Amino acid sequence: ENTNYTAAIETVFNLLLDSVDLDGNEARDKVILFLTDGTPTDANTSTIFEAIMNGNTKLKNKVVILTYGIGSVATDESTQQILTKMANQTIRDETNGKVREGTFTVVEDALNLRQTMSSYYQYFSRSTYDSPIIATPYIDALGLGLVTSICLPVHHKGTIKGVACVDMTMTDLLTDITYFNDGDQAYAFMIDNKGRTIVHPSLPRPFVMKNDILFVPISNLERTAAKEGIIEEMKRGTSGKRIIESGRV
Repeated sequence: ENTNYTAAIETVFNLLLDSVDLDGNEARDKVILFLTDGTPTDANTSTIFEAIMNGNTKLKNKVVILTYGIGSVATDESTQQILTKMANQTIRDETNGKVREGTFTVVEDALNLRQTMSSYYQYFSRSTYDSPIIATPYIDALGLGLVTSICLPVHHKGTIKGVACVDMTMTDLLTDITYFNDGDQAYAFMIDNKGRTIVHPSLPRPFVMKNDILFVPISNLERTAAKEGIIEEMKRGTSGKRIIESGRV
C-alpha cells in the first residue's frame, strides 16, 4: 500500500498553520500524533525529516511529534528507526526556538491502541511547574463578579494524578490596581500575555461585572503606550520603568 509519510506530514503542518495566530503570543502546546501500520513509500526518506523541519520552523518549533507503530511496524526495526527520528526531529532549525523531542511508541496489541494513544497528555505532564497556571477571568455563576482559577498539576513519580485549584475574585486579587490613586494624572491597568485588558480605569470594575466579559485589546485604550512598544514588553513579561507623554485627555 502507498504510505507516503511526507505527504501526511505536510498536510498536518498546513492544517496547523491555518489554525494559529503566528503574529500573536500563541502559548498553547501543539502536538502531532502520527500513527502508521506501514513502511514509508517515499522515494527518499530524507524528505520526511525536511518536511518536519520546514513545518515546525514556520510554527516557531512549538510542535511536538509523538509517533506510534502498529501492525507490521511493531516488528520492523528500520521503520521504527524512522519513526524515532521523526519524533526526535533529528533534522531541525532552532533559529526560532528550541525543538522539543517527542517519543516513539510500539503498539504491540491493537486492542490497546485507544488506551495507548489517549495517554499522550502524560508527555506534557512530565514537567513540574514552578508557578501556577492562571485561567482567563470569567463571570462567577453565584454573583461574585469577575473570577479566576489558579491551578497546579499534582504529580506522583512523574505521573499526573490530578489538578489542585483555588478560585479567587479579581477584586481580591487586584485591589491595589483597582483602587490605585497617586494623583489626578496617575492610574494603573493590567493586561494578560495576549494583550487583553483585565483591569483599566476606562472599564467597569471587576466586582460590578454581571455578564460574560468581552476583553478589550489594550492597544485600543493605551494608544501611546502601544506606539512606544511598551505593550509588547508587558506581554513578554519584561520589567522596568519608562516615562512617556500620555495622549489621554
